[in-house]
Amino acid sequence: MDADLRVKPFFAEGSTISIREFVVGALHNEMGLEASADPDLLDASGGVRVVTPSGMVLDGSKDKISASPAPDTANGKQIDPALVDHLEFYLLNYFKPGFPQFGHGSIKLTVLFNDPTDPE
Repeated sequence: MDADLRVKPFFAEGSTISIREFVVGALHNEMGLEASADPDLLDASGGVRVVTPSGMVLDGSKDKISASPAPDTANGKQIDPALVDHLEFYLLNYFKPGFPQFGHGSIKLTVLFNDPTDPE
């Protein structure tokens, strides 16, 4: 987490808040696929506020948004930005939100931690 107090959960060093940046970076670094013409990342990296087709707000005036990697003319295979849209939507919506499952043990712990008569 940086001084701006924004949690950046993507990449090992936590360098981005955007799953779209993560997808474009993974396609480039792991698969050799280029998404250098992604209009949303290009606009957001230039300081513009963009809402992706998945509904994610990328605000380049508030967050550091990295532009798509430059195209590799020798080895890169350019892909349609629609594939990035699809992967972003899939990753944002595939996993259900986590809800705590309360069993007998967790209820006992809740009572223990909330017990005003407990000296500790």
